[in-house]
Amino acid sequence: MSDRKIDALVMQNANDWLGGYVKWFTDIPATNGYPKTVIFHAGDPMTMIEMGGTGVVRKLKGADHVHRGIEEVIGSPSFLSVNYTDNYHADCALAALKKRGYRAIGLVGPGSMPHAFVTRLQGGLAGTTFVDATDFVDRLKAIKSEEEIALTRRCAEMQDAVFAKVARAIKPGMRDVDVTALAQHEGQLLGSEQGIFLGSSSPVGQRAPFAPRHMQGRTLKAGDHLVLLIENNGPAVSSPRSRARWCSARRRTR
Repeated sequence: MSDRKIDALVMQNANDWLGGYVKWFTDIPATNGYPKTVIFHAGDPMTMIEMGGTGVVRKLKGADHVHRGIEEVIGSPSFLSVNYTDNYHADCALAALKKRGYRAIGLVGPGSMPHAFVTRLQGGLAGTTFVDATDFVDRLKAIKSEEEIALTRRCAEMQDAVFAKVARAIKPGMRDVDVTALAQHEGQLLGSEQGIFLGSSSPVGQRAPFAPRHMQGRTLKAGDHLVLLIENNGPAVSSPRSRARWCSARRRTR
């Protein structure tokens, strides 16, 4: 950032599926369509803006064991589906940026940010330069540590364990949604936080597409085939029970 003369990075995500920047910087994902904004200051701990009451600010001073590296968490009752809240996050961010007198701000993933958020920031900081810092950050994200590589492999192994559970349990009379629900249930028991489970069944010779849940009402019959997409994330819940289930499932799939 110093080499690029960038004073702060600003990012916003609203989901855990394709919301990698907030998760990568804070280790806390955005979820369920609720916007989460993060300001990564070059010289201070981070600022986070997330769902909460107006005017509620938690001063963590970078010392919280969950919100690691975060100076303050600012509450904002913002909803992407409620247009009069469009500027709430930007106004909170502007307050944090203006008081520091920044001259150059890097936007990380601006293509995924709401138009209203970006234009409000730019309009509220006259004389400040905005640059796209996405490629700069993506190059850093692409470098994987040994720990990250090990976790990626654990995720793949967990998906194998989920598929093995489905293969043992699937039978005629189950609906397609029963199969995908079983896959999701097993993944969460193994510690996965969320995921996408698409699939459907058809008689042999007819196409079975990756159907979403609201189209998974067909009942399996003997001789049918079923396509199943298992895309859940890796183990994150670290309770003794989830660890025990994970180890047991790993042994079964081997």
